[in-house]
Amino acid sequence: MPCPHNEITIVQRSQRQSAVAAAAYQSGEKLFCEYDQQVKHYPEKRGIVHNEILLPANAPPEYVDRNTLWNAAEAVEKQWNSKLARRWVLTIPREIPSDQYAILVREFCQQQFVSKGMIVDFAIHDTHPPGHNPHAHVLLTMRAMDEHGKWLPKSRKVYDLDENGEWMKLSSGRWKSHKEDTVDWNDQKYCEIWRHEWEVIQNRYLEANDRPERVDLRSYARQGLDIVPTVHEGAAVWQMEKRGIQTNIGNLNREIRAANRLMKSIRQLIQNLKGWITELGEKRKELLAQKGLSTVEDLEAFLESSGKSAADYHNQMKPKEARSKVIDGIFASRTDCKECKPVYEKYQKIFFKKTKEKFKQEHPEVARYEKAAAYLAKHPDDKDSTQKEL
Repeated sequence: MPCPHNEITIVQRSQRQSAVAAAAYQSGEKLFCEYDQQVKHYPEKRGIVHNEILLPANAPPEYVDRNTLWNAAEAVEKQWNSKLARRWVLTIPREIPSDQYAILVREFCQQQFVSKGMIVDFAIHDTHPPGHNPHAHVLLTMRAMDEHGKWLPKSRKVYDLDENGEWMKLSSGRWKSHKEDTVDWNDQKYCEIWRHEWEVIQNRYLEANDRPERVDLRSYARQGLDIVPTVHEGAAVWQMEKRGIQTNIGNLNREIRAANRLMKSIRQLIQNLKGWITELGEKRKELLAQKGLSTVEDLEAFLESSGKSAADYHNQMKPKEARSKVIDGIFASRTDCKECKPVYEKYQKIFFKKTKEKFKQEHPEVARYEKAAAYLAKHPDDKDSTQKEL
């Protein structure tokens, strides 16, 4: 199965993004954002078949309401460049029955995110026609919570120590320190872990449904495949391409697919050549064994003697080949004379020169007869019968 689209991004205030807007988009609900005092609604969004919020045990129960949850998540972030939420788009295999989509995503989110203290808001999209492009949008909180459901800081200040275990003072008079994350959710290793676990659970569901397909979320390079990956098109590009409107991304993907087909054919050609060379080597060994030859020098001597024999035979056959060509020419010329003789006799009876020339131009049989007669005169074999026919 081809490597499916799998994208993890961060909703950031510095990019003028909003967690409330992201939740409204993926859920299809109308939400009010308290941060910018605007209603977030995307009525043109279609194909939303399921949405759900999963809470850890220590989260306030009122956070099951989408508007309350994401306004609270934004309110605790005070910086202009705060990271508000983590967003993940997951492709769901079309081979899995549609009634298992929500079960699959819920089980994965419970195991990987809720168990670690994150709140999960996920929605399943399946655009028309059903089963064409099933995928899930997963929105995750960035902060952990204490046992009372209060948001914890994302990081804490840690003072650096010298070799004696004492705080280190800078030239400015301040103590040297650095920040440490209170949770390790931002560690790059989790991207690999989550991708792998999503691959595992998809393959488990495929196997449970007796499907032979398997998902591999490793890149083509990691799989050892010499294939150029295509660029994710997205819903807007896909709709334009569906209507026959060419896009830059669509054209790029078509070029990539053409290049992949060309590389595949070249690899196949190289493979065929390797097989041909191997087969040629085997036949060479068989020939050496049949002729009682054991070395390359023996083979060269055999080929040299065979070449001399062939040259002698060719020299002997040259006169016979020439004679055979003459005989073929005589038979062909006799045939032409017999077929063209009535026309040529009419030509001979014409007295006036211009009329005769015109007749010859209009009747190619005259030229054929003259050419055939000249050939027979040049090769006077079987002279008596030739003269009789003329």
